[in-house]
Amino acid sequence: FDGPVFALYGTKDVQVSSAQNADGMLAALQHEKSNVQIFENHNHLFQLAETGAMSEYIEIENTMEPEVLEAIGNWLEDIF
Repeated sequence: FDGPVFALYGTKDVQVSSAQNADGMLAALQHEKSNVQIFENHNHLFQLAETGAMSEYIEIENTMEPEVLEAIGNWLEDIF
């Protein structure tokens, strides 16, 4: 795929490890407008989390942190 990609990772994601995947993703992306961003203390759903455990999802009030939505919006504005 040669189009722009915005790959997002959370450091508390226990399903997709940012430590194991972010560098490889960045190396694989070829489009100049592609980007990888890691959100500290965010889980798989991009909620601020203590542990990242799936059982924690329902206990967290926010569906997705506003800073993540803002980052997505900013990236979209940049590519269009």
